[in-house]
Amino acid sequence: MLTPHQPTDIFMTRLTNDILSFLYSVQISESAYLQRMQMINEIRSVAVGIWAHSTVELFGSISTGLSLPHSDVDVVIQNIPDEEFADNESGVVRISPEAVRRLAREISKQHWCVQVNPLPHASMPIVKVIVDISNAGGSSVCSTTSLESEVNQLAVDISFHSPHCPHNGLETRKFVSEMLEQYSALKPLLLVLKNYLHIRGLNNPYTGGLSSYSLIVMVIYFLKQDVPSFRHHHATTWGVVPPSTQPLIGEQLFRLLDFYGVRFDFMSTPITLADPLKSTPPPTPFAIWIDNPLSPGTNIASSSFAMWRVKHAFREALVVLENLRHTAPCSSSMLQCVFDNYANYDVDGAGMGM
Repeated sequence: MLTPHQPTDIFMTRLTNDILSFLYSVQISESAYLQRMQMINEIRSVAVGIWAHSTVELFGSISTGLSLPHSDVDVVIQNIPDEEFADNESGVVRISPEAVRRLAREISKQHWCVQVNPLPHASMPIVKVIVDISNAGGSSVCSTTSLESEVNQLAVDISFHSPHCPHNGLETRKFVSEMLEQYSALKPLLLVLKNYLHIRGLNNPYTGGLSSYSLIVMVIYFLKQDVPSFRHHHATTWGVVPPSTQPLIGEQLFRLLDFYGVRFDFMSTPITLADPLKSTPPPTPFAIWIDNPLSPGTNIASSSFAMWRVKHAFREALVVLENLRHTAPCSSSMLQCVFDNYANYDVDGAGMGM
């Protein structure tokens, strides 16, 4: 196992280069980015057609540079008239189900719409849309049934904001952008882990996995716990060759997988970015607690009931890398070996401690 005092070696250098190559390969091209911006403009036009003074803002991974080719696009509609909001069954102010359905109906008429699914009664009402970002014309009506995924199809989640029904997406965007400036390792580690959890089917909190926001807080927490030489006061761009004053990102990935896959006890230790001496301990017991840095005392991982599988996945990735380090190296990218070889391990994790 790598310790803080061991020198870097050829393995870690190669792993770092593999990570940098991966980062380059998953960058969204300028043309693809422009397509996404055009699609947001299309959604903006639909929203303004319903609510004349509404605005549409981008948040989530694409707004912070943390998106992968398969990442959803998240937008929020603001400045919706107050009469469109009402108390739900729990007495909480939410946008009315009819307003959600009206937006879905208008989107379903657009030529770029492939599939639409309004969720008016979700705790945070949204309209989930599959769009064809390459479709520049046509008049077909959107389907409401499941369709086979296509290369040019993109998932868009549309949510709603008002002073009576606050939405924290834009505040989260600001927080994440600030953290990316503070921690240079945050972006590469996040993109690698997001892709790995996507492959493992563990990136969706609705099925017990981790949300992107939870993962972001976890990585920041790790970087704050790591040895001082692994913390940075300002971010620099990871190029072909990392600056000599920075640790190899391969080492940091190795350490993170060991930290969360082996050493960390999720069932007894809350993950919080606040000063432990000044923060309020969370209620016990909990399977996992990731404190919301924007709303302390709120568990953003409350839906992650399959956290034991996430821990198991991190441990398996570590095992793959340890095997590669001590045996014959992978003939291709070592990082790709981690992505590809997970199926060779038992994943039921029965009885594995958290």
